Amino acid sequence: MIEELRQRLEELAKVYPTLLSRRCYSMLDVDSQVLSHIPKRAAGSKLVQLWAKYTLTGSDAGALAEVIRTVFDAAYPKQVWRAMGTWFETREAKVKVPVVSKVKALFDAKGGVTPDVSTPPRYVEIDNDLDADGRRIRARVLWDVSFLNASNWQVVEAYTRSVGEAIMVKATEYVHQLYSSLSASEIAAELTYTPPLRVDHLIDLRSAIDGEDLTPSSTAYRAFLHPATYNQLLKDDKFVNSLVFGETLDKTTGLQSRTTLGIDFHTTSVVPRGEVLLINPERSLVGAVYQNLIVEVVEPSTTLSGIDAYMHIAAKVLEPKAVARLRAA
Repeated sequence: MIEELRQRLEELAKVYPTLLSRRCYSMLDVDSQVLSHIPKRAAGSKLVQLWAKYTLTGSDAGALAEVIRTVFDAAYPKQVWRAMGTWFETREAKVKVPVVSKVKALFDAKGGVTPDVSTPPRYVEIDNDLDADGRRIRARVLWDVSFLNASNWQVVEAYTRSVGEAIMVKATEYVHQLYSSLSASEIAAELTYTPPLRVDHLIDLRSAIDGEDLTPSSTAYRAFLHPATYNQLLKDDKFVNSLVFGETLDKTTGLQSRTTLGIDFHTTSVVPRGEVLLINPERSLVGAVYQNLIVEVVEPSTTLSGIDAYMHIAAKVLEPKAVARLRAA
């Protein structure tokens, strides 16, 4: 039984190797040297039950890989916080496979018209606790049976993506909160300006941090601001003339533009309108991320099911003088 299970898992790993690596299914102790306890433990596993019921080849395997890819990829957009410091990450992803029959049907319906569903899913944030080590973030999307039965692939995919996006927004809020909690006397400068925002205001911030003689010359500063605040800069000819065109921008970190000023501009709605946070990410903040993403159908009741995801993030501002703030008067 164990050898057959290993073979099925390895078949899935070939479909999407970066996700279904051995560590992803280590929850079944497939690689353990002591296997005597596994048959008893794994007998009730959804994965084993699916293996016994289905032959995971062809489009079935493709459907499973598509679901897993969607959830994992969706957990990494809007990760603006990654641009705010230096991070060390442990990504121990655990995969629990959803119900194959329904997944297969949704996969086959990909490209269909979104149905008119009267009862939409409910998004529930069930854990966003701040502790001594950082923040634990857990997100879930739930839908009832009637919604799932009436939906096509795009509908379920969209709500599945919302789980990852919610986690990343909360992570950005956490890191921004660390910077916002610094007092004006701790950071290099806290300046005010009369709108509209101009690039000269950002140069004043950069000069304040430069005066601390902390910043490696090889690293660009990064400015974080609300999209509406950034749009004010687009009316400033001096800013437009400083833009570096032809760059491949990393939208997952909110990067909107690189400039010849030595400042990269990242936009996020987490930063209040009118505020600009300028930092040197190499010197200001260091953090660690532990991610435990679980792709599974959760069933809190007989009528509800959904997707769960978890993340633990911890960070500390090590050098406040590598930070400067600008706020509208």
